[in-house]
Parts: sequence; structure tokens; C-alpha cells
Amino acid sequence: MKKSILVLFTLFTSYFGFTQDNNGFIVEYNKLIPIEYQVYTPPLRINKVEKQSDIDYSKIEGLLQSYLSADNIDWAKSEYISTPKEINRNEEHFDAVKKANLDDYIQLETAYIFDYQNRKFAFVKYSLIFKELPFPWTSLMVLENKNNHWYISELINQNQILLLLGNMSNDFILDCLNQEMKDTDLKKIIDKARIGNTISIGKLSLEIDSLGERLKNKFYDKRIIDESVDFRNALLNSPLKSYHYEVYHPFLIKLFQIYEYEPNTVVDKNMNTFKGEVESILLSDEPINLLSKIYIDYGDEQYYLIKYKKNNKVMVDIIKNDKGQFKIVNNNSLRDLALILSEYKTSFIQDLIENPKKEYAGNSGGTNINEMIEYIKNRK
Repeated sequence: MKKSILVLFTLFTSYFGFTQDNNGFIVEYNKLIPIEYQVYTPPLRINKVEKQSDIDYSKIEGLLQSYLSADNIDWAKSEYISTPKEINRNEEHFDAVKKANLDDYIQLETAYIFDYQNRKFAFVKYSLIFKELPFPWTSLMVLENKNNHWYISELINQNQILLLLGNMSNDFILDCLNQEMKDTDLKKIIDKARIGNTISIGKLSLEIDSLGERLKNKFYDKRIIDESVDFRNALLNSPLKSYHYEVYHPFLIKLFQIYEYEPNTVVDKNMNTFKGEVESILLSDEPINLLSKIYIDYGDEQYYLIKYKKNNKVMVDIIKNDKGQFKIVNNNSLRDLALILSEYKTSFIQDLIENPKKEYAGNSGGTNINEMIEYIKNRK
């Protein structure tokens, strides 16, 4: 299994009127999404073709067929949704492709399909099967569908999810998604991986990351732990089974920043200090004392949580940036964070984020903000 290296870039921004405590934290959040989990049993065999024009890119198996068959750099680069400057396939690889025979093929095993921010993704488990290789070369690929065409893509902060889908057996994953508590071991794992009555893929992936040897032997893809397992069993017409679920899935917040206003930042609408800025929506004839602010950029939506004191009462408002227009909104997903901000100092919140405990650790480092909020609420 190849493990991707993910690099997170954060933006550096300074603002007039308050001190800047950070330039962005690595923070993820849980989002309730519908998913489709496709399983081929046995795997679907996909053979090489000689011409790119023979490939149907409207299907996931078409992209895999292209990945197997591409015998030149231009063909290979065309498989990516964003054309890369370099890829890890070189002339030696392309020569090997040209020499491959019918005993060398690729097989499609599972696909975890979902929509996120108006984009359609698939986490695809596949294996390369070579006549001269005594084991399957199994890996995960992140695909994206654009205009009914599948491409190789990327989605950061998903390493643990990919390891879950790659390492675990199909039966284990289906039992967890169906919440089939067939024995005590499964029950313990599923109980720890739920948010309410719904499976959290993030919590499940972190749970399997800590499995001991006995449970690995029980629940892992048998090909990983037993070299005697037959892996040359793919069929050209293998039947597809499709399952549909709602799960909590972790996604990276593009930018999460915490700010403290300068002491005694008392303002009203007659002052020009925050003219045109998000703070202006809070201003009236009555003065307020601005205390702190959290900025959250999800990529497709941006929010501010501003803490202030008015008439000796501490308040937090959630403000949405709607294409440059600021609106105070009720947002259920941010309500608990607003409550935490109203009750605690930002230094406390920042310390928890910078030093995540296992109870709320994120999937690729950093913090899961929803789990951190639960951690705080449970320790009041």
C-alpha cells in the first residue's frame, strides 16, 4: 500500500485593529453525507487496450483501463483532472506497458463514491496483477468525475480513510456501514465509531489504526496477511453490488484562524474603525467591546464567529460572508463552537487545537473540531 504525502499550505494575512495569534490551524470537521459503496465480488478484471480512443471514461473501470494501458507521457497526463508537470510513470514504465500481455491486468475491487462541494469523488481500491509478480499490487486511487468523465484527482487530509478502505476486508467495511454487530469485537469497534446512531468514517479509520495483531488478522484484507490466498480470481463480467448509506465524513477546513482584539476595543456605528469590515454589521448606537474572533473558510463558504460584550453581557454572533455581503445567521453546525467561544478564552481553545489529544485527533494530524467540542462538553 502506498501512502501519499500531503502538504498543507495556509495563507498568511494580517488585519488592522487586533493582534494576530496564528496563521491558520490544521482543523477538520465532520460532515453528514450520503455515500455509495460499490463492491465487485470477485474483482472486475480489466484488460489493456492498444488505443486511448477505445476507453470509456464515463466509467470508473474506464479510467483504470487507461491507467493500465497508457504507453506514453501525453496519454498518461491526460488522465489527471489538473495536468501535472511530472508523474511517477517514466519511459521504463511505458516500455513495460507496451510489452505487457493478457496475463497482466488491473482489477477493480471497491469504490467509495460521494459528492463534496459540488464535486463528485470516488476512492477506488484496485490491484495490478502481473504474471511474474507473486502477489497483487493493491492500492487506492482518488478519482473525480467532471462532465461525465472520470479523472485522477486529489483530496487532502484523507490518508486514514484511504488506509481504512485499502487495508480492511470488504466484509468488515460492510458490517461497519450496516452496523452489523456480529460479535463482541465488531460491537466494540462500531460503538466507538458512531456519532449518535450514524457511523463516522473518520472515527472508524482512527479506530482500526490502533488494532492489535489479533484483530488485524481477523478483519484485514486476507491478501495482506496471508500470501497463500488466491488473488488471481477476477472476472470480466463480475457482478456489481451497490450499497447506499449516510455517514459522517471528515473534511479539512481550508483556513481556521483565531484572533484576539486589542484590549478595550470599544466601538459603535459612529466610528470608522471597521468600516466595510465584518465587524461593522454588529455596530449600533450602543457601544460594544470586541473580544475575539474565529474565521472559518470551508472552501465554498466562509464564516466569522465574533465574541463581544454588550451591556456587560458576553455574546457571540455567527456571520456569513456571502460574496462580500455580511449576514448574521443561525448555523446549526457552528452553534456549539459559538457556545464554546462564549464560555472559554481563545487561549484555551487554541491550546487544545495546537495539542490535540487522541479523543479529538484529526485523520492526518491536527484536530477534529467536532470531536474537540464534544471533548470539552463532556469535561464540564
